[in-house]
This record gives sequence, structure tokens and C-alpha cells, in this order.
Amino acid sequence: MQIRNNTEQKDFTFGNGKSDYITGNAGVALNIKTKINEWKNDCFFNLYAGIDWRTRLGSKNQRQLLDTDIQNIITSIPEVLALTAFESFVNDRAYTADFTVFTIYSETPYTDTVSLEG
Repeated sequence: MQIRNNTEQKDFTFGNGKSDYITGNAGVALNIKTKINEWKNDCFFNLYAGIDWRTRLGSKNQRQLLDTDIQNIITSIPEVLALTAFESFVNDRAYTADFTVFTIYSETPYTDTVSLEG
């Protein structure tokens, strides 16, 4: 997998040739985070991609649905072979999920964290 790297503001990087791309587990992790950060109805050519963050973080009792949304996104990525651990935390409108996956590049499980605020 090869994916264009992001800036701190989550925009694509440009102007540095092949150094603008990352590969392997880091590429898979960036792909997961990018897909999780998508907002539903925000991209004109794929309105159904992403998560309805306004509803999920703005309403009570949405954590289980949000967990399911995120787990579905993680397991839908072709390079992810298995989601082996998942734990989430909600504090007011801040959501954090820790996950562990095996990818096609893994010899050991790969662990990462996603943090979102709504």
C-alpha cells in the first residue's frame, strides 16, 4: 500500500515527489485514520462514505453505534487481515479508540489510537 501523507491539518502533502507518500503499516494506519475522519455527506463524489459525527458525538447513547462504525471501517480496508483488539472511551464530546490489527505487512500486531472531538 502506498498513500499520500498528510500534514498536521490533515491535508495532503505535495511538492516533495515520492517522499510525500508512505507505505507499509504506517500507510495502512494513515488510511484507517483518514477513512475514520471522513464526514458523511461531505465528499460530493462519495456522499455515503464516512461517519455522521454530528449525530454520533452530539447525542447520548451513541457510543456502541460509533464503535461499530469504526470497526467496520477498519475491517473494510483490504490490507487489514484482522482486528484483534478494540477499546473506546468517551468523555463529553471527545472520543478515543485504541485498536490492534494484523495487516499484510505485520509480523506482530500493529496498535494505534484514533482521537476525535465533535
